[in-house]
Amino acid sequence: MIGKASRWFAHAVALVALLTMLVSTLSPLAPVAAAGPGAPRAVRSGYRSDQGTTGNPPGCLTVREIVTGGAGAPANLAGGWTIALSGPASPETQTDDSGVAQFFGLAAGTYTVTEVVSYTFKALTPPAVQVQVKPSLTGKDCASVEFKSEKALTSCIDGMGWDDGGRPLAGWSIYAQPADGSGPTFITLTGEDGAFYFPNLTVGTWTVWEDVLPNWTAVSPAKLDVAVTPAGSEQCVRASFKNRPPGLCIEGYLTDAIVNLGVPGVPVTATLQSSAGISTTQTDARGYFRFNDLGTGKYEVTVGRQAGWAPVGPAAYTLNPTAQGGCSALKFWVRSVVGPLTQTTACRLQHIVIRGDTIGDLAYHYRVSSLALVRANRLANANKIYRGQKLCIP
Repeated sequence: MIGKASRWFAHAVALVALLTMLVSTLSPLAPVAAAGPGAPRAVRSGYRSDQGTTGNPPGCLTVREIVTGGAGAPANLAGGWTIALSGPASPETQTDDSGVAQFFGLAAGTYTVTEVVSYTFKALTPPAVQVQVKPSLTGKDCASVEFKSEKALTSCIDGMGWDDGGRPLAGWSIYAQPADGSGPTFITLTGEDGAFYFPNLTVGTWTVWEDVLPNWTAVSPAKLDVAVTPAGSEQCVRASFKNRPPGLCIEGYLTDAIVNLGVPGVPVTATLQSSAGISTTQTDARGYFRFNDLGTGKYEVTVGRQAGWAPVGPAAYTLNPTAQGGCSALKFWVRSVVGPLTQTTACRLQHIVIRGDTIGDLAYHYRVSSLALVRANRLANANKIYRGQKLCIP
């Protein structure tokens, strides 16, 4: 009996030894030979931050924006405010409707947190602060920052743009900026009635100016400093501008309606109706006249009456000259009420027409007026002379 037990014990020992050898061969925990060049290294498990470093878990930051309406008004959480970070990372976001902005996945480190304060608000706390962001195991123990701002008092500026004749200037650029340069520059355009308007301007001194168009002259100052004060009745501060347009002028011709040639030496008068100011000139050899450097306003332009001539059409025009597209142009017509000179009129010379001759060129060459040539030769149309025609030069 003892012999049989001894044999069973010996078999058991042998089986245990065999199993131990198999386990040693298959186990992943078996000893590893010393690593040589290029052998793989064991990597420690852990969190990886947004910057690709390993080790600590990322951190987070919560920002709250609180604003008041001023004058003891209750505080409110403000949505839509821009919050920016700078430091190990530089993300930017906006507060939500509850006035909260959150940043997750931040590498640990020191960050500068900045709020963008609208010019219509006044910061009650520093608009930029530093905060230490630490690893967050739960995502709930975030660093936090709180900003406070106050709604600033506002009012408005309005005004008009005029020329020196009292007419509105449409489409002119008008600018407004805090006089100390602390806020943004706003721009608007004058409307068809010359009006402009800047709403929601903070209380303080503002500089308002206009873009004076080329060749125009500012009659009033082109830049103004105005004090914007709170107005309970929405009444704006007024700032207006007046400008003189460049070189207003009136030009025209006085023409013989029968022979279609200019009538020289006739006086022409331009009278400014608002002041009865009078400018006078006379037609030149072409029947042309011109008034320069006129002020704005309504003018009556009249040609003088000459013996032997009668007007054909209006003898006077009323108009407002403008600086757009050159001078304002007029045309006057007259006709002779004296019969043409007869062929027996004495002639100083006789000219035989050659190719290219015109009545105007001949009048210039022989120092006589075109009208005198037409009359002396009883021409029905001064533009129709022919080669070989004999002309009397009076």
